[in-house]
Amino acid sequence: MPYDLIRSLSRSWQGYEGGEPCRPIGDAWLEAAKTPLLLVPSAIVPEEQNMILNPVHARFGAMRIVEMRRFRFNKRLVE
Repeated sequence: MPYDLIRSLSRSWQGYEGGEPCRPIGDAWLEAAKTPLLLVPSAIVPEEQNMILNPVHARFGAMRIVEMRRFRFNKRLVE
């Protein structure tokens, strides 16, 4: 995916507690439909990122999953 089609979440998101205050950011991104992907930090592994797909973007139908990997939790985290 060309980098110019990816929007990254601004650093100000870190000032929010919980997910609900971030909802307006995501809603505005979705409705604007300027980019098909939003890059967001992982809540589980802060050094990693997740991509949120925008189904209303004009190029959404052209996107393809090229690799899937299962995320395996260490048993110590879920016990």
